[in-house]
This record gives sequence, C-alpha cells and structure tokens, in this order.
Amino acid sequence: MDFRLTRVRRCDGPSPHPWARRLLALGLLLSVCSRARAQDDYSVGHDAWNGLGRLVALAASEGFDLRVPTRLDVDSLRSQDALLIVYPTRPPPAGSIGAFLRRGGRVALADDFGSGAALLARYQVTRSAPAPGAPELRGEADLSIAQSDGNHPLSRGVQALVTNHPMALHHADLPAIFHLGRPDDALVLTGAVGSGRFVALGDPSVLIDNMLEFRGNRRFALNLLTYLAGGRGGRIYLVTPSAELVGAVNPDSPAATSLSEWRDGFDRAELPPAAMRVLSLLFVALLLLGALTSLPRRTPYRVDDLLPRGLPGGGYAGHIAFFSQGRRNLLYPAIAYKLELEQALVQQLSLAPHPLLRDVLAALTRAKMPREEMKSLRELLLELDELSRREDLPPGPPKVSQRALSRMVKTGERALEWLAAHAEAR
Repeated sequence: MDFRLTRVRRCDGPSPHPWARRLLALGLLLSVCSRARAQDDYSVGHDAWNGLGRLVALAASEGFDLRVPTRLDVDSLRSQDALLIVYPTRPPPAGSIGAFLRRGGRVALADDFGSGAALLARYQVTRSAPAPGAPELRGEADLSIAQSDGNHPLSRGVQALVTNHPMALHHADLPAIFHLGRPDDALVLTGAVGSGRFVALGDPSVLIDNMLEFRGNRRFALNLLTYLAGGRGGRIYLVTPSAELVGAVNPDSPAATSLSEWRDGFDRAELPPAAMRVLSLLFVALLLLGALTSLPRRTPYRVDDLLPRGLPGGGYAGHIAFFSQGRRNLLYPAIAYKLELEQALVQQLSLAPHPLLRDVLAALTRAKMPREEMKSLRELLLELDELSRREDLPPGPPKVSQRALSRMVKTGERALEWLAAHAEAR
C-alpha cells in the first residue's frame, strides 16, 4: 500500500456565478462525436477533433518544457519533473509512480475507460458513471457540464468544464475541484502523496482539440500545465495511449526501497563504535521525521500559488478590508465584486437573471436615477465586463490596483445606496 493521498487545504472564495448561460453565450460549436477510442485518439501527430495537438501548442506558447515520449522510464525522472498520463491502454507502473511522487514529482492521470483504475485504486480513488441530473450542454446527455467547487490553482479563472462521456471520481476525504451535478461525483480530484501531488481527471476528452474550443476547458488545460510544472524548472512528459510507460519499483513494497537500501549500506559500514552510535541516533531521527512528514500537512502550497485569500466578511465593505493584505493584483476580488454587484442590481431592479446592459439601463431610467449616476454605473459595468473578458487573454491577466478597486466599489455602492433609498418610489 502506498502513502495515502491526503487532502490539501483550499481557500474559500466567493460562490461561482451561474455558468451554464455563460457557456452557451460563447456560441462555440462542438462536433458531437462518439467517444475517442481509435488508434489515433489522443494523438499529437494529427489534426483530428480528438487529438492533443492544441494542448501541445498551448504548452509551447506558454513556455512549458513539454515532451511527448514514445517510451519513458518513470524511475529516470527527476523530482522536479511531471507526468501527464492521458487514457493509458495498459496499467501504468504504480510502484514507480508512487516512488516518483514521494520524491516530489507531480502526476496527472486523465482517464475514464482506460487502464488507469489500478493506479487510482492505489490512492483510494474509485470511478463510476455519474448520477443522472448533471447539467448538460444544449441538452446533449453526453456533454455534461462540471462545475467548479471553490478556489484551487486548477480551477483558477474557470467556472465550468464541458465534458464528453465523463466518469465520476470518488474519494472518502478529498473534496471535488470540479463536480458533475453532485458534490460526491467529482470530475477532478487532487491530493498530496508524500511531497508530491497527484491529480485525477475523470474525462481525458476535456483536453482534446475540439473541447479546447471552450474557454473554460482551455483555461483548465493551462492551469493543469502550470500546476504540474509548479515553477520548479522541470519537464512535463505527456504520455499518450501509444506511448510505453515503464518502471521497475515493486508496487507491493514501494515505501521500503530507498530506506532499506540506505539501511543495508549502513549495516555493512565499518566505522568506530562512537560513530556507529551517532549514525544510529541519526537513522532513528530520520525514521521519526519520515513518520511525521507522512501526515497531512496544514498547507503544502505556497501562498503565491493560490488565489487571493477569501475576502473578509461584511458585504461590500469587506472588499475594502482586502487592501490590508498588501500590494497585489486585485483582479480576482474585482471580478468577485462584479458578480455581487450584478446580483444586487438584479434584486434591486427586479430583473431576470443575467440581464443585458441595455435592460439594466432601461430599468435605471424607469427608476429615475440621475443621469450622472447612471453614466458612472454604466462605465463601471463596462469596465468590469472588460476585465472579465481579458482575464484569459495574452499577455496575461489585467492589473487592478487598490485604488482602482476602491473606486469601483465606491461607485457601485453609491448606485446601490441610491436604489435602496428610492425603493419605495418604485
């Protein structure tokens, strides 16, 4: 049995905006085809709808050192390297992968009906068909929509993923990063194995060329590459179904190999008795350290790898308290404020969810809001929409300063206070 896949703490953030309409509003056309199972499926060498060429191109454009081997020995990987295994057609070498994870490596397994079940089971992850009732794209039962559940580096900037024949993942302790309708039907799970990280994705087709037409899927693919790289200067190895992944570590005793070899060499060493006593104490200390570090950690992530901390309470005024956390790009609090402001306007003006700007302005005109006040609010809504639109575009997310966010909040609060004060007149 390998080290347990342990839960890593995630920061709580604002509730995601309803996402189904936003996906539909993208107006992207997805060719609904049967599940990818031909020899060229998940290939990087052709331009078919179910290839991985766009994923490779995305990695190149973002500067990742992505390799696509035909054969790879897991035992040869460095601790700063990473594996992205897509729909394995033979069981991956679980023992070697476990040893690689404990050395600090990162592994993502994207699999639904392939041969990854044994590797998932090693970390107490099971998979099954998702329960009925998950949201669907354009009423297509095979195109389930997975919703983001909280803030995590893998869900940064992503509210939903479009899937194609997904499998649901289950783990007793790990919460879903994305889920298929029910919280216990996860599409994406992640946890710590020693000092490494393991990611499970229940639908490899999320990463294929056609599915990367969707903005959320494309951003998730970038998040996954970023998470696997971890800023550690290593390589990411994309293991396709046609590649051979090998390893020599015995899966029945993965934790004993490196320690037992060191212990055997220590037993054979010819040293003075005093030195042997010192080394004995050191060996015991190392064993204790290993036992302590195998327990779940409070947070294995660096703060700058996560989304900004959850906004303080207190409604809109709580956003101002965020300023005390130091200088940073406040784009995500600005987008969170955008969602709260839109929801408040819908409630104050009794509008249908997700109104167009013209509908908001028409309602403000009927409420007899002063022209200058309405102009300021209109400019604010357009500015927030532009920030949201540019979030995923090159050369990177737009910058929002403390002063800019303070101005946005004050403008929005002033408009809402006017609407609240004149509510009886409406």
